[in-house]
Amino acid sequence: MKLNKEKFKLYRLRSGYTQEELAAKFGISKQAVQRWESGASNPRKSLLPTLANLFNCLQSDFCDIESEEEEETLRAIITKAKSLNLTERNQVLQYLTKNY
Repeated sequence: MKLNKEKFKLYRLRSGYTQEELAAKFGISKQAVQRWESGASNPRKSLLPTLANLFNCLQSDFCDIESEEEEETLRAIITKAKSLNLTERNQVLQYLTKNY
């Protein structure tokens, strides 16, 4: 998945975060968020699930899927995730954040 800079900025704004506030949530600089939104760089893949959770959306809402195989894998993951309760979702999110 590759970050779609326009969609990412839209979801950040809809979620009510400034670049500074979002940066503070992740212990990074405002300039890092600016680089994401300009397309100069991308967030670590490990941050994508947390960003999606923070924006109350799916990663695919602000990222572009690069292959059909990737899309099928994401659909399977989303289907499984929808069956998890809140505690299980948080456990998965913590694991992904820690390990990826």
